[in-house]
Amino acid sequence: MQCVVCHDAGGAEVLASYVSHQGGKWIFVLEGPARKVFERRLGPVAGMSLDDAMAAGSWFLTGSSWQSDLEWRAIAAARRAGKPVVTFLDHWVNYRERYPRGCGMLAG
Repeated sequence: MQCVVCHDAGGAEVLASYVSHQGGKWIFVLEGPARKVFERRLGPVAGMSLDDAMAAGSWFLTGSSWQSDLEWRAIAAARRAGKPVVTFLDHWVNYRERYPRGCGMLAG
C-alpha cells in the first residue's frame, strides 16, 4: 500500500491532488497544515503514526518541508527498511535548507 507523508501546506496541495487523481487505498501520515489541506481536498482522512505506516506501507511519497523533520524521518526510515521513497519538491525557495541536509551535495 502506498503512503503519503506530509507536513507543509504547499506540498500537501500538490500531493492531495495527486492522490485524488490516482485513487486507490493510501496510508496518510500528516502533521501541521497538511492535515487540513488533505481533509479539504479528500474529506475525512484517517491518519497513522509514522511507525505504523512504515510497517504497512510498500512505498512512500513525501513532501519537502522546510522547518519540519517529519518527511526526513520518513525518508530515513523507509531507506533503512529498503522501501522506495519519492519526494516532491513543491518549489525552489530555501532549496539549500531543504536538501540535502548535510550530505554535502550542495557544497560550494
